[in-house]
Amino acid sequence: MADSILSLADIVNRSAQTIDGLCRKHNAKFPDPNEPFDVHTEEIRNNAEVLAAAATLTAAAEQLVASVWLPGPTLIHSGLAFHVSAALRVAITCHVAESLREAGPQGAHVDRICEGMVVRPQTLGRILRLLSTKHIFREVSPEVFANNRLSSLLDTGKSVAELLANPNAKYENSNNPLPALFEHSTDEVMKTASYLAEVITDPAMAASDEPDNVAFSIAMRTDKDWWKWAESPENSMYVQRFSLAMSAAKQVMPEQTTVEGFDWGSLPKDATVVDVGGGVGAASLALARAFPDLRLVVQDRTKTIEQAWGYWEKHMPEGIASGRITLEAHDFFDAVQPRGAADVYLLRFILHDWADSYCLKILDPLRKVAGPNTTLIIVDTVLPYACRNSNDSDDEATPLLANLGAVNLQGYLVDMQMLTLLNGQERTAEQFDRLLLQAGWRVERFSKNHIVAKPV
Repeated sequence: MADSILSLADIVNRSAQTIDGLCRKHNAKFPDPNEPFDVHTEEIRNNAEVLAAAATLTAAAEQLVASVWLPGPTLIHSGLAFHVSAALRVAITCHVAESLREAGPQGAHVDRICEGMVVRPQTLGRILRLLSTKHIFREVSPEVFANNRLSSLLDTGKSVAELLANPNAKYENSNNPLPALFEHSTDEVMKTASYLAEVITDPAMAASDEPDNVAFSIAMRTDKDWWKWAESPENSMYVQRFSLAMSAAKQVMPEQTTVEGFDWGSLPKDATVVDVGGGVGAASLALARAFPDLRLVVQDRTKTIEQAWGYWEKHMPEGIASGRITLEAHDFFDAVQPRGAADVYLLRFILHDWADSYCLKILDPLRKVAGPNTTLIIVDTVLPYACRNSNDSDDEATPLLANLGAVNLQGYLVDMQMLTLLNGQERTAEQFDRLLLQAGWRVERFSKNHIVAKPV
């Protein structure tokens, strides 16, 4: 056990020295956690070598804490972590990041932060102290708080006066969609997740693949699945916030990753790419700009395609006029794929929304019309196991978890979100392999976020 602790500590130390050396090499200062987020100061952290060292350091440090700290308190912290999520939502709702931005680096007393609101200063102070203990905000003196690098990401950029005057328009015309993502996650998503145990221990619900028979159904007291629930006028506030939340998620996985994940240049001139369930066509736009010889078909439901016309008229009207871009109303659950044997079918973050039985309904029509040279490209998170298996080529002598623990935690959290909201899931490579074989596709290669398959 002591050897493992020393090994982990050594990894932390060596990784920190690597980061320090790279900062010196590039004459850059590593971002100060006590300063507000600034995209320019983050450039060194996004350097590929620095990012790799930071990932190793983070994985080792988190595992080191889990190894050395008391088991009881460690488990208690995990069991009560929902309080941190609840506190985060309070900070967003009470516009704390905006108030502290206006106060400046010296921060503001909770009395000042609460001005114009019914929130009691003493209560808000307790909430912000919890968040400061998790390094979200800083308590610079008793009851006085200031922004730091993490908390500044909660700032919409608007004035507190504007937010107090019209709180329901908090996210309209904001240049930062991240607060919408955080509030979506700490509101309906967190409420939904609290019913997970009830669902998986209920005989009927546990055996169901249906998207309207999930934890979300219990939490929101509805017999509709999320998609139909979102279409109800009374839920428009949630939907608007969700749309902004998804635009924030795209910052983590931008459309450009679709361009970089496959050798599109290897396709013949005028090859047809069908973007199945492509929304308004943001990923297809990135492809159209990078590969002008491709012909792209964006398919989605009628209402979405109606919005897509405006999107393409704004960003690439010449693509529509030339016929190179086609916008087509089509539900991917329809039994017939109207495009026939395309060169490529693209499914970008579609399958993770659905259980396997529904994924087969999406994949089957594509397989029926696929030609021998058709390629299926799936853009989705491919989850690694937390253990090593026979397919791993990494050094097994390392004490680190095979999936690097905290570094890749987000994928597993999103997996739980898919499970509780939609009955969907993120999948491992083996799960994708089985699913696609069942649908008549053979995987040719995997990457972290791309699966390339051919007809069996």
